[in-house]
Amino acid sequence: MGDWVLGRLNRYGVDTSMMQRIDGVGTSSSIVAVQDNGQRPAMHMKGATGFFEVTPDQFDRVLDASFVHVGGAGLMDRMDGEPTVDLLARAKKRGCVTTLDVASARHEDMSMIARLLPHVDYFLPSVEEARLLSGLTDTQDVARFMLDRGVGCCILTLGEHGAYYHHADGTRFHIPAFEVDVVCTCGCGDAFNAGFAAGLHRGLDAESAVTLAQATSALNATGLGSQAGVVSFEHTMDFARRTRKKTNTLAA
Repeated sequence: MGDWVLGRLNRYGVDTSMMQRIDGVGTSSSIVAVQDNGQRPAMHMKGATGFFEVTPDQFDRVLDASFVHVGGAGLMDRMDGEPTVDLLARAKKRGCVTTLDVASARHEDMSMIARLLPHVDYFLPSVEEARLLSGLTDTQDVARFMLDRGVGCCILTLGEHGAYYHHADGTRFHIPAFEVDVVCTCGCGDAFNAGFAAGLHRGLDAESAVTLAQATSALNATGLGSQAGVVSFEHTMDFARRTRKKTNTLAA
């Protein structure tokens, strides 16, 4: 599995020199059973996700980036808590844009997430995860809860209802989902995160970046496996321009 992951990344020209291979530990993997109603019960093996760590001697190379994304908060046994706080704080001092998502959300994880948020520019959980963390249900209340804990902006993915953006400066908006024939939603959250960062990196404004993120997620849902329908930035932008959005309103 490790060979496959590294080979796939190298195929797309990704620098894997800082990827860690840990002897005696399997690559983190999941088996997801997608049900007719869209629910996705999963059997997950944490594997190397629970064993890797970024040590101080690696900071200069790891943080040599415009964007630093932590996508597995809650499953990184050696990194969760102070090590990730330190990493994100250093990233902010270096001028990196920091983004955060959770891989597993429980209400008891909120104390750990709260220590990260002051060092995060964009927090991008699903609304279900954010509700579990905050104990609240209303979308705007959930976002404000996260903002009150120091995050620069909270973006909640809402599934078929699109995405909700709420910035600490008061800017907020809702972007509906695109109308597509859904095949599989596995990886849609990760695709959204990647699309949003790509939009910011290319200089798009907030609404355009969230729209690109929605388009990336929607294309991912049109095939089996993560990135199934994602071809290129240009293809995704064209999809966003020509594809109808749903007319549903924001889910409270």
